[in-house]
Amino acid sequence: MKDLRRCALPALLSAFCAFAAEGNGGAPGAAPVPDDFFRAETPWSARRAAGLGAFGFASASDWIERPAGALLPWSATLDFAPLGPVPSLLGERRELFAPGPRDSLSGVLVGNEVGDQLWQEVSSPARIENRTPTTQAFGAIPFGNALLWGDLRQVDHWSAKYAQARKARVVEANRWGETYEDLHSWFGENYPDFSYFGGGLRWEGPQLRAGVQGRSAWWWPLSPGTRREIPLLVDALSGSAEFAGWSADARFFRGEIFALDTAIDGENFEIAEFAVARRLGPVRPWIRFRNTRASEEFPLRPADENVLLAGLDHEIGLLPGFVFSGSHWVGNGFWGASDTLAFAQRIGGHRLSEALFLRLSNVRSPLERWREFATGDRSDTLADLAHVSTWQHYGLRLAWDSAPLGPFRVSLSATPWAGVDLPAFRSESWTWSERRWIRTGREATAEGALWGMQDRLVVDFSLCPCRLWQFEALREDALAGPWGKMELVPAEWRLALRHSWKFPSDLEIRAALLWTSGATIRQRSPEEWREPDRAELNAEIRQSFFDGRVRLWLSLLNPLSDDEPLVPDGPEDRFRAVAGVAVKI
Repeated sequence: MKDLRRCALPALLSAFCAFAAEGNGGAPGAAPVPDDFFRAETPWSARRAAGLGAFGFASASDWIERPAGALLPWSATLDFAPLGPVPSLLGERRELFAPGPRDSLSGVLVGNEVGDQLWQEVSSPARIENRTPTTQAFGAIPFGNALLWGDLRQVDHWSAKYAQARKARVVEANRWGETYEDLHSWFGENYPDFSYFGGGLRWEGPQLRAGVQGRSAWWWPLSPGTRREIPLLVDALSGSAEFAGWSADARFFRGEIFALDTAIDGENFEIAEFAVARRLGPVRPWIRFRNTRASEEFPLRPADENVLLAGLDHEIGLLPGFVFSGSHWVGNGFWGASDTLAFAQRIGGHRLSEALFLRLSNVRSPLERWREFATGDRSDTLADLAHVSTWQHYGLRLAWDSAPLGPFRVSLSATPWAGVDLPAFRSESWTWSERRWIRTGREATAEGALWGMQDRLVVDFSLCPCRLWQFEALREDALAGPWGKMELVPAEWRLALRHSWKFPSDLEIRAALLWTSGATIRQRSPEEWREPDRAELNAEIRQSFFDGRVRLWLSLLNPLSDDEPLVPDGPEDRFRAVAGVAVKI
């Protein structure tokens, strides 16, 4: 069985990590790049390569993200969406268990850090290890209205720094009646940040859309409290259905710890979720229920309660040009609202829009209320993320989108915003362990009003549909308030120059030159840490054949890298090359 899993790559095909462009948060201008601009190891590293998302990488599964247009002064991955994924140990925000593909695309994707002498693995008698590759395979076969798919995805990039510490912590484990040692991946022995495989079946008929899928993932998530690594094996089974305006989702997760200092065999947690919603014209009422059970020895203990939330999503046209959209929810001890009132009008082909938004909740996330304990000792609380703190966030976005000005199109936006009593982690002590800082403390409230301003300029230039240049400038002002208590003070400037060129032979060349001034990052080390000012260059060459049914690509990710960490105690950011081939059946 062990050998069978080690040879799973030829048998299981892994989900394609195609880049889905991050929304621009309501800011004006065309989508900065096509949906599949970059083929990188993960969707979030692809967003970073295009200058749209994550900018501070701690690992393949831990990063700081603040997309253009997102205004909260903490990582965007901490936001709570009532029916969306939550930033849990289960990897939902990390897309480890994202829905399977909707089309019949099959292929492979491989990559490596440039400078890693891959040939030594074959030529050296000592069998020198391949330092940090990525290996992915994916496949889907249509059967009428059904689509059968399978995937394997493993990303070792950003893993080398912690490989030896991880190896020392992996212990012998027993599963499915089989014993195996030193295994924390489904393919190879590099102790990657994550390694998963799975598959599923999707049905799309004229009235019914449904699907079921399962995945199993080895994973080294950082706990949201102490930020120590938790070596997990997480199994996930989920199903969904949509029919006649109704939608339902059910998910079940089971996580096991196989090594954590003096971990006791059998530590695990189980989470079951169910959500149902009904579309009624401009409104959608919904209910979401989560049940969590964890062993007494599990070091990360969720709140000992069931969570039941009921809410209403809405998108209502009040008057010509006005749209009122958002979501309201209440539950057993929780409440929140997220609303936006937007107005848009066109004057001589130019588009002028305003948006007034409000975010208000009594907790950061009602589904994520963790307390972390020393292993095997529940009397010693290391970190508490169950602190209740009513927080508010207001803003006004003014935007102008020009009509074509010859070969140019110009978009501008200005967004003043304010946050009141925002959540902030309060560290009480620090310990250096396994090449990283481990903290203790609790989530608290940064009392007072935080003020900021975001300005954005986008200029598109094109003389023909086959070539597009785009320049984007984003400026952040931390105007006033308790910024010193926040985990993130955004980079003041983010500049991007993008180019896309498509030839008649279906050869495409795409590139992005980025420059980011340093953000200030706190609560990941005893001293605040300023990200270095830096430039990045990313390029992709892609060739399509047979009307796009066969695609080949090569991505060169940041050859300007100086092998420097982008977050405190993070791994070195290195020049990487990723190549892939995909075939649509």
